[in-house]
Amino acid sequence: MNDGFVKVFKSINGFIEPENEVDLTRLFMGWLKRIMINTGINHFKSGKGVSVITKVENRFLEVERLVQYDTDKLAYEDLIKLIQKLSPAYRNTFCMYVIDGYKHEEIAGLLGITVGASKSNLLKARKNLRKMLEVVYAQKV
Repeated sequence: MNDGFVKVFKSINGFIEPENEVDLTRLFMGWLKRIMINTGINHFKSGKGVSVITKVENRFLEVERLVQYDTDKLAYEDLIKLIQKLSPAYRNTFCMYVIDGYKHEEIAGLLGITVGASKSNLLKARKNLRKMLEVVYAQKV
C-alpha cells in the first residue's frame, strides 16, 4: 500500500483534470484505484507478497479450526448433559435410534416395547430436548 501511495504522489502531475468539477472525484478515485491495484499485482508477482499472504491465510485457518473445535466440544458436552436429563425410557430410545442407529423394530425387540411406543418415546425425547435447548440457549443470549 505504501508503494502505491508513493507512485500516486510521484505521478500526481500526470492526472488530467476534467473540465467540469462533478466528474473530478469520480475520475480521481478511478485513477487512484488503478494505480493501487497495479502496484499490488506487481508486488505479488515479484514474490514479496506471497509469504505475507500465506502467513495470514495460515493464521486465519488455525484460528478458525480452534474456534470450530471449541464450539463442537461445547455443543457435544451440552448435548450429553441434556440427554442424561431425559427419563430412562426416552433416553434409551433416543440413544439407540440416534446414536447407535437402531431401527424402531430392533429397539422394540431389545427393550420389550411396541414399535409404536419406540416411535412415541423418540418423538417425546426430541421434544423434551428441544425445550431444554431453548432454555439453555435463551440463558446464554
